[in-house]
Amino acid sequence: MKISIVIPVYNVAPYLRAGLDSVVKQWREGVEVVAVNDGSKDDSLEILRDYERRYPFLKVIDQPNAGVSVARNAGIEATSGEWVTFMDPDDAYVDGAIAYLLDAVKKTTTDIVYYDSQVVYDQSEVVPLIKGSVRTVDLNDRGQVLDAVKTLCPIAWNCCYRRSALGSIRYVPGLAKSQDVVYGFTCFCKARAIEVHATKLYKYYQRIDSCVHTVSEKRIRGDIDAAVHIFELAKIWKWYEDC
Repeated sequence: MKISIVIPVYNVAPYLRAGLDSVVKQWREGVEVVAVNDGSKDDSLEILRDYERRYPFLKVIDQPNAGVSVARNAGIEATSGEWVTFMDPDDAYVDGAIAYLLDAVKKTTTDIVYYDSQVVYDQSEVVPLIKGSVRTVDLNDRGQVLDAVKTLCPIAWNCCYRRSALGSIRYVPGLAKSQDVVYGFTCFCKARAIEVHATKLYKYYQRIDSCVHTVSEKRIRGDIDAAVHIFELAKIWKWYEDC
């Protein structure tokens, strides 16, 4: 069983080594990393090439800037794992997370393993891996589906997807925001079931200089475009209760 971790990279040189280190220091047999440099203008590509030389399980793709959706799609195409997940280059995995994920995908009969994360404001903060409950959501059960869309939000880095079940689903190019949420809910439509782990495996760093904290017309329109995509899925799969 192999997990492929796809990392889209764009101008994150100050944080990139810490994120990559959180993967390589806990590498296990059965894990590959595909990092896609999306036309970075800083030293990100040089850092990636350094790690590629030192770690044979890490592959680097270099492409002209095309946006995070195109970068993630390029990463998916280059992977060879039965399972695929995503990491943002300025975040990190909790110690023990990769071994936990490998064990989870080996045991599950579902198509998606969904796990928890910890919002972190200080990069030096230590987040222990504390195992939580595990439950299965049957996506053929309307009641469970309605509960899932209320309580679960698939983000790039909190789901591990079985590739054989999800087929040709890819990120929608051009969306300025919430590309991963649209992708995740599209995968929900294709999957048979989700295994939900209440265990924090991922450190989601909050930084003032992050683009997620900026407000612009492009990003507002991105929210609207993503909402339209999700609403269309909701209509098809009836992700709402009749009033």
